[in-house]
Amino acid sequence: MKTFILLTLIPSFWLAACGSSDDQEGSELSAESDEEEAVSISEDGKDIKFSGFVLNAFEVEVDGVNYPDLEVFYTEELGRLPQKAIDAGFEGWDIDFEAEVGFRDLWREMSVYIAADDTRGYQGEGLVESDGRFEVSFPYQANLKSYRVRANKRITLVLKRESEIKRICYNFSAKDLQVELDGEKPPIILDRFTTQITKYKCHEQSGGSGIEVPDYEQPAQEIGVIKKGFSKGEVLDLVNHEGLTMAPNIWCWGAEDRHKNCEVFLSEACQCALYFDDSGKVYDQFNMSKTLMGSTNW
Repeated sequence: MKTFILLTLIPSFWLAACGSSDDQEGSELSAESDEEEAVSISEDGKDIKFSGFVLNAFEVEVDGVNYPDLEVFYTEELGRLPQKAIDAGFEGWDIDFEAEVGFRDLWREMSVYIAADDTRGYQGEGLVESDGRFEVSFPYQANLKSYRVRANKRITLVLKRESEIKRICYNFSAKDLQVELDGEKPPIILDRFTTQITKYKCHEQSGGSGIEVPDYEQPAQEIGVIKKGFSKGEVLDLVNHEGLTMAPNIWCWGAEDRHKNCEVFLSEACQCALYFDDSGKVYDQFNMSKTLMGSTNW
């Protein structure tokens, strides 16, 4: 009788013990699965910060030239602006540089743009703070991907000729290409700058940092014709700028012009052209629109 009881109890105990072990392992696996799922959900909903700084008071590079700081660049750029204005067709105009690129005001109204260095990915934008720092949020999946970064500020060039005043924009940009977004690494520092005069008009009340859409350009026949002896500035007010390539003694319009300035379509790279003498005055033309050039002065 004792033997029978002992034999029946051992299997029951053995089965209970085995069942307990399986339950424990199942609980551990379930916990691990829940933990992995929680991490995954957390990462999917988590933002990662792309952060950096725009340098101002130390060595910088602008248009491939090294400067001790941006204020030195500003001083030297003032001396170069008159020739840049002439090259842009504003010979005879006085030029002023309403710039804010000093140690304390460079970052004022400066924007930063970040985009994936590929046809797939993310992009974002933000503002540079008063201490030169910028920070743009991306989804967690953007981590360890390559990006292009550009911090840009629009500066006003004021052009004056007698009572006439024009304000055009000058882009001042800090760029970096193929920067990897790595949440474990320190912020990047942008210290390479480029400059470019644009065709956009800067807002008169913006202090040089705003922008507005250019005024509508009336067709040439509504605003007059070009005559021999016109300056580059006078010509620039009359022609359409699309497809225009400027050189000191010739302005040429390519296929992009689409007959806005040219009389007939030609199978040449230069569809039509204006020629300037060494003083910057118009003296000849090639295939320019008769409506634009008039019929009595050529």
